[in-house]
Order: sequence, then C-alpha cells, then structure tokens
Amino acid sequence: MFDALLHARGLGPRDLADLRFFGVEGGLVPSDDAVPASSAPAIRRGWDDVARAVRRLRRAGLAAWGTAGVHPRRVPLRGLEALLADLPAALGRPEIAALGAVGLDAGGELEERVLARQLELARELRRPVVATTPWR
Repeated sequence: MFDALLHARGLGPRDLADLRFFGVEGGLVPSDDAVPASSAPAIRRGWDDVARAVRRLRRAGLAAWGTAGVHPRRVPLRGLEALLADLPAALGRPEIAALGAVGLDAGGELEERVLARQLELARELRRPVVATTPWR
C-alpha cells in the first residue's frame, strides 16, 4: 500500500511501526496548509519539515517522497516573489518528487496568478504536480 497523503510530521516510532504492520510500504508527504502562518519564512520552514519527514520515513524503511509548493490557503502577501524564486531549489532537493499541493481555494486574482506561476515552473522543470481542490 502507498499513502498518497501522508501527514508524517507528527508520526512517532510506534506510528511508523503501525504503518509497516498494516502493509503501508511508502507515502507522499505533501507541503500543504499545515504551516502555522501565511508567511514566506513559514512556508520555507514547511518545505524543510517535509524533507525531514521524508528522511525519517526512509530511515524507518518506508519508501517516501515529498512535495514543495505554495498552498492556495497559505499564499503570503509579503515576500511572494522571493518565495517563488526559491521554489526551484526546494524542488531540486532529493526528498522532493513533485510540486504541490497547489490549486485554488477561495479563488481570485492572486490565487490564480500564484497557481499559474507554479504550473509554469513545474512545466519548465518537468515536475509532476499534486493539485488540491476546495471541499465545496
């Protein structure tokens, strides 16, 4: 089994053992809206958290990959351009397999612009994209 939306940041050793016991062999750890604030530094720390979680899962014997991107619920109002400029380096990390999770939440010009920029970057870097949609 493969968990395509593994929220691994808070998993302890017993949780990892349980995953293996129940047949989970790998997972995708998303860069999502779990960062505490919509700021560029918090999003960068989230990318680092994903990479650390992937390394921890791999050490535990699970096949794991992560994603990096600007989630639509966490688009920062300040520092966006610098954040987008840092995204190619984040996508180049060995733990990161795809851009994401990206998409639209409330919609609007800013979300659409950020989504378009990230999709263009994914195309240029030939990276797969993990998309998210609002529940409604």
